[in-house]
Amino acid sequence: MHSVRGRRLWSGGHIWGHIRDYVRDYVRDHIRDLICGLVRGPILAAALLLVSGCARSEASSGNGLGSEPPLPAVRTAADTAITVIQGSYCWSSTGKSGKTGQGVCVDYASPSEMAQGKPAAAASPGEKITFRFDNVKPPTETTVTLFKDGRSEQVAAADGSFEVPHEPGTYVYDLFAIWLKDPEKRISAGTSSYVFSVRVE
Repeated sequence: MHSVRGRRLWSGGHIWGHIRDYVRDYVRDHIRDLICGLVRGPILAAALLLVSGCARSEASSGNGLGSEPPLPAVRTAADTAITVIQGSYCWSSTGKSGKTGQGVCVDYASPSEMAQGKPAAAASPGEKITFRFDNVKPPTETTVTLFKDGRSEQVAAADGSFEVPHEPGTYVYDLFAIWLKDPEKRISAGTSSYVFSVRVE
């Protein structure tokens, strides 16, 4: 009887040993997975933020241009800010990989029509007007055209500035900027027109 009971006790102890080992391994593995998950979670989140940040950076500034034309800052020599209106443009952004995104062209009314009803900045006769593009790659070329009484003429502009006429009156200007992706082959990354008015007093 003792030998049989002894075998039964041994068998029971063996089963409980298996259960104990199973519970120990289960707890150990799940604690390990929990710890690894807690560590991997923030690392994975940080990696995703880094990748998405790089993607946004590439999309918005791969070639120094954003997803739409930038508005220039235009001011008089007296440091008066001039209201600028977005004119017609053709635009596409290029990432660091060199791949050009989908381009879009938007056509607006003529500069004279766009300027109607818009405020004109006051300027003295012959005063210098300056324009610049902040936080963006500067355009490869710029031209300034003056509109007055149904006539237009190109204005001499250099180093981001030009002079208004000496004759009093309201003048509408069209600033045309072009960003060339390949200057030698004349491949454009974007072109844009900007309209503003100056009142010479």
